[in-house]
Amino acid sequence: MRLVDLTPDWLKETFLFKIPIKFDDETLSDDSMQFYIDSSISEAETLIGITIKKTLIENETYDYRLEEWMNGFGFLQLNSRPSIKVNEMSLNVITSKISIPPEWIQVKKKTSQVNLIPYFGVLASANISNQILMFFPLLSSTNYVPQILQVTYEAGFDTNDQIPALLVKLIGERACISVLNVLGEIALGGQAGLAGYSIGIDGLSQSISTTMSAENAAYGGRIRQYERGHVELVRILRQYFYGLRVVGA
Repeated sequence: MRLVDLTPDWLKETFLFKIPIKFDDETLSDDSMQFYIDSSISEAETLIGITIKKTLIENETYDYRLEEWMNGFGFLQLNSRPSIKVNEMSLNVITSKISIPPEWIQVKKKTSQVNLIPYFGVLASANISNQILMFFPLLSSTNYVPQILQVTYEAGFDTNDQIPALLVKLIGERACISVLNVLGEIALGGQAGLAGYSIGIDGLSQSISTTMSAENAAYGGRIRQYERGHVELVRILRQYFYGLRVVGA
């Protein structure tokens, strides 16, 4: 599923099936539902530590570390993941700036890892090669140079990129929680936290008890079920985008 497919109709058909969204001739608007979907996307970005909506990140700077470049192909871990493409990458020292040929740049989109594959001949001019040679004495004489690499790139998911199903599930359920919190308060005549009520006419009475209370709305059971599952869901998604963390003693 693509990001543009996460619409109010999708939310109603998938997560709010048979949940009434109309009370007293008033219906929860699609604009409100779209707001909840957008908010849940932002929540998912924060919880997992990723970028979901396509975002242009300009002139982000990185340090040069010798151990990351010893294999001859370079290595750079971008701050935001996943990524779509690197628009520009350059070396910057004092007043000099050398643009890396785009043909050299290889990106692993899910993890936002960048390698440089230096194709020579047609794809890399002698001018670029000579300029880079100017930096070799500096780069070879130290293990670390701060803020020498500069990158402009697009992070998140592109228009036609397929989003992992578990991420779609997290976004949908969190949006559903926001909607159910609103609907649950008005499900029984607009009385928030109504645990029960009685009707009496001429000695006859009828009492109705609900599952609602000050801390439990009409859809509280479903909301809590979603919230409990999100702890594990976030853990799995972080592992998907960041990989397994290995710690040595």
